[in-house]
Amino acid sequence: MIIQIPMSIALKSGISENSTVDVKIDDGKIVISNTSDLDFNLNDFLGQINDQNLHVEQRFGNTTGTEFW
Repeated sequence: MIIQIPMSIALKSGISENSTVDVKIDDGKIVISNTSDLDFNLNDFLGQINDQNLHVEQRFGNTTGTEFW
């Protein structure tokens, strides 16, 4: 989905084309936040995996194109 943001708002928020943003619902409102100043680290995310939030492998049937597994 694409959301168009007025240029004046984008400039004030530091959002530009292809910016990474966080989208969440807050009290029934869509809130879009600029995340370009956040430092994401894959190892931090992987470190949060535990037995309670680890899901089982999913199978989606036979291949239909050039993918393989």
